[in-house]
Amino acid sequence: MKRLIALSVLLLISSIAMITGFPASAPTSPFDPANHNVPDSVAGHKVLAVISSDTTKCVPSGLLTLVVRVSVPDPLSYPVSNEAREIRNAMKQFGNPHWTVKAIGPNVSLDNMQAETESWNQAMSDGCHTFSPAASVNDGDVILRLPGQPGRGMFEILEASMPNDTAVAGFLHAPAVGGNQNAYSGLMLNAKTNGPGDNFFQVGLDFDNNGNGYTFYTSDSYGTTAQFWAHTPYVEGHDYYVTISGTDGIWGWCMGDTADYASTYQCLDDYQSVAAGNELIPSLDTSIWFENFNTQKNWDIGFSSPVTAYSATICPAGLCQGLTSEHKHLLVAASCTTQYRKSLSTSKAVLGTMIGRNTGSFDLRYIPRLCQ
Repeated sequence: MKRLIALSVLLLISSIAMITGFPASAPTSPFDPANHNVPDSVAGHKVLAVISSDTTKCVPSGLLTLVVRVSVPDPLSYPVSNEAREIRNAMKQFGNPHWTVKAIGPNVSLDNMQAETESWNQAMSDGCHTFSPAASVNDGDVILRLPGQPGRGMFEILEASMPNDTAVAGFLHAPAVGGNQNAYSGLMLNAKTNGPGDNFFQVGLDFDNNGNGYTFYTSDSYGTTAQFWAHTPYVEGHDYYVTISGTDGIWGWCMGDTADYASTYQCLDDYQSVAAGNELIPSLDTSIWFENFNTQKNWDIGFSSPVTAYSATICPAGLCQGLTSEHKHLLVAASCTTQYRKSLSTSKAVLGTMIGRNTGSFDLRYIPRLCQ
């Protein structure tokens, strides 16, 4: 009798599998789109996974990121591609403020998505990493040393002052990450737009206090809290292309490992930003900088220093070109007791130049710590 019951159960399971096309007893991935009421596709691109606050730490509650694959081979071409336009149009038609979409390169694998995300979640277990704009501490030529402000070494991109400047880009070199930090730090590209609302964007490399590096993006709409690029793994010694660009008032980010764009790049438009504007503006916040939230001495031990970035470009009307002007700054000194003038801020910390697609570097020994 027991054998008959067991056989009946097996036959029932087999029947369910044949009808549905899925193993009846197979557990679903936490990223499975079936876990959410989302469309099967976006502009003809199948939704492969969904990222949420249930799967990934620091994602805003209620926000769902739909992951789709595109055929564009690299992140330099994607923002102005037909596929990008079609996806943006589809998202506008959906009109759901709780959805955004991430486009991944044609060869990006989802096999390690869960393991990579678990590493990020572990790193964020002590709290999310929130970065910040710098212009809020700027008063003309004086940079105020205010409590709570991180230390920064910066290449301010002065080119962002012409109409139709709709994108900024550059390359970041991934250093060995030191494990002597008591907080966190990062190397990133930043952009400030002319919008009256959510108008500050960042993308780059996040360094945690366990000696790990992660790729991230954020903006005002995320509270400048780092969001994890789950499909672009951090590899010490590799170079990453990063860009922040806007089309029809929608701004977003792209990032990819130059060693293999098709297998690592992803782009995401920030549909949560409100009144983000339509062009870049000259600001301390349109820049490449190293941002430091550590408070203890010798926090930089273990990092490969100097940390470098290169080939910063500005893109009027989508035509990217090398920089011809820049300012170097060192923001927030360790004592945080007086004002610090920009004209005096060139130091040992910020070296080289990014003019003419050259390399700039940050000597971490001289990067200020968090202002306490």
